[in-house]
Amino acid sequence: MSRFYTATFLLVLAGLGIGFGLEGPFRWFGLGLVLSAYIVIFFLGVSKLKLNFFVKAICRGEPSAKRVTLTFDDGPDPVMTPMLLDVLKRHDIEAGFFPIGRKAEEHPELIRQIDQEGHILGNHTFRHVWWTNFMVGSVLRREVGRAQKAIEDIVGKVPAYFRPPMGLTNPHHKSGLRKLGLSVIGWDVRPYDTVFSSEKVANRVLNKIRNGSIILLHDAGKDPKNFPALVDDLVTKIKERRFTFSGLSELTGIGPYQTKSTMPAEKSATISRAWHESGPGCGWG
Repeated sequence: MSRFYTATFLLVLAGLGIGFGLEGPFRWFGLGLVLSAYIVIFFLGVSKLKLNFFVKAICRGEPSAKRVTLTFDDGPDPVMTPMLLDVLKRHDIEAGFFPIGRKAEEHPELIRQIDQEGHILGNHTFRHVWWTNFMVGSVLRREVGRAQKAIEDIVGKVPAYFRPPMGLTNPHHKSGLRKLGLSVIGWDVRPYDTVFSSEKVANRVLNKIRNGSIILLHDAGKDPKNFPALVDDLVTKIKERRFTFSGLSELTGIGPYQTKSTMPAEKSATISRAWHESGPGCGWG
């Protein structure tokens, strides 16, 4: 049973106890407290991926060794992604990329380059729209499944990693992602690199990294003049602190791509159906 269902069950029991055990204003006050507590817990579950409230998420790797991993969201970007790949190649680092499916279709050559240079490709939904977290059931599976197919069509590999946009989840993620054979990969170091200056981003990362850290950065949405220097400087300073860089699969112990032995029996049909149902104008409803 997930933490969501456990919390719901316990709070319902508390509400029943208050409803039958108290009278008058005390009953309504107690029920109000229970409802308020549930709303707060639900909101935290939606916004805090590391709580594993709706679905289990790996936000930090195995902590026994002094190693970290770099991950990049929201690409590929035709200007910044190639520069990032040059920096990673120079430092001999394997990173994890969570591209947006729509952008992957627009820039398949960059997706192939990411794969050919030894980096991992994960699923970050097809459109990365703000209402993604309101999607449920087949609508959510279509959105995620279409991103799966976009990457599979380009590199011939089916991702096993999923990162929800903005780290937001809902009660429908667990069953939907299980049907698509996806594990949720979060982070424990998020410096908000699309908002803060390069100096502040570097300081935030260096102050927060620890053994097994998964670092979240973006290869889109920043000034391309500063981006390569930021990553280069950050990697250099992390190495100076005697951390090594590992790939996501090594850090998490989960293979990055699905095989016949790891793929759910219904997975291929689910992705194919998601693609054909959504079509090129895949909408929210």
